[in-house]
Amino acid sequence: MDRQQLAEAITAADEDDWFVIRDEPNPESMPDNVTVMEPEPDGQGWTVFFVERLEKVNPEHFDTEEAACDYMYSLLMEG
Repeated sequence: MDRQQLAEAITAADEDDWFVIRDEPNPESMPDNVTVMEPEPDGQGWTVFFVERLEKVNPEHFDTEEAACDYMYSLLMEG
């Protein structure tokens, strides 16, 4: 699964308010109470994390976009 397919799955599940996919890291602009997927600042992989009170909670690192997308998709399906 890639970002486009994941975005389509999120929209189909009507969960756009709870899952965010970013093309680049942006620590200065954190959404709140959502799960975020974004590339690592050094370009070496991807991170998926929940944002609570504007802080990253339980960040998970993945070496590939596909692995990060699969993980975020599993979170989507749990909800």
